[in-house]
Amino acid sequence: MKNSFKKATTIVELTLYMGLLSIFLVILFNLFSQIISTQTRSVAVSLVQTNGNFLISKLTHDINQANAITAPASIGSSAVSMTLSIGTTNAIYTVTNGRLVMTDSSGSYNLNDVDTTITNFVVTKLGNFGGKAGLKLSFTVTSNVVDNSNIKTKTYQTFAALR
Repeated sequence: MKNSFKKATTIVELTLYMGLLSIFLVILFNLFSQIISTQTRSVAVSLVQTNGNFLISKLTHDINQANAITAPASIGSSAVSMTLSIGTTNAIYTVTNGRLVMTDSSGSYNLNDVDTTITNFVVTKLGNFGGKAGLKLSFTVTSNVVDNSNIKTKTYQTFAALR
């Protein structure tokens, strides 16, 4: 007589497979969460650096191209806004709701990204260098990207003078 029993998977084998699959899934989940956390942190740092470097370049360029510095008016004075006379128009730089805004005759323009906030914007008129007025600029860029570890912030300072 033939043996009519078929080979089947036992409950022990199923439990072993499920246990191995669970361990594999936990490892994959931890790896995925670490990758997402690292990517978020990297985006936050990149936003701060990119926006800070752009603002330094833009402000320095505009000061170099200006005919005169209208505000701050006197040497040694500090202000939370800056007014430059560029050609025939005045450009006003000020922080509004965390945005560095440049306003001229053609309109208002946000200079920083929506994912960053600008604070502590201070402009100090230092004096004349070679007959040209100079300014010390200082501001802080903060990332608005949510990161579990901490908030990404960097303070920038530079000096620029009229040409």
